[in-house]
Amino acid sequence: MRAYQRYIAINSVGAYLYYFFIFAPLYASQNGITLEAAGWIFSGVYALQAVLTYTLGRLFERFSPNWGVIIGRAIFGLGPLVLFFRIDTVSFITAMILASFFDVFFPSFVLFERAIFPPQKREFIYRTIIFVSESVKMCFLVPIVAFHFRPSRSLFLTQFLAAISFSLAFYLFLPKISTGSEVHGGSFTSNKRN
Repeated sequence: MRAYQRYIAINSVGAYLYYFFIFAPLYASQNGITLEAAGWIFSGVYALQAVLTYTLGRLFERFSPNWGVIIGRAIFGLGPLVLFFRIDTVSFITAMILASFFDVFFPSFVLFERAIFPPQKREFIYRTIIFVSESVKMCFLVPIVAFHFRPSRSLFLTQFLAAISFSLAFYLFLPKISTGSEVHGGSFTSNKRN
């Protein structure tokens, strides 16, 4: 299996993790936190995330973006784990902050992709990732809507395990990039005149 095929397969796990941001407020509302309060918490967390993305996300221009992706997804996984063990306002805020670390380290994904995939393949890879990701989301969304699914604690445990599996697979099966400043050789064209 080629690196881009492994990358697409590993990214399909991320589609399942996307549902955390839908399930967490629903689960919180079942346990005494209003949707309005959840909305305010999301807003506060995203303000914090914007600052952290700029400061921490830039670190991986000097370090390996692999570690940014792995650490970001592993920290994300702690958010669902918090909700698996406890649900109250403090644990909900904590879970949302932890889950936001995936987006904080998202620049590492971009740096990884630029280093590993030639420019002419990126468009195909991005289209395929979107197709696979949305297909995975639909596989979960249809039963949720059809059966009026209510999130339970066990869902958050599966999301924690999926996030850790993602991090391990990214570490074990994808090429290692030494710094985020590495760019695939085909990304630049020479401006020299002959």
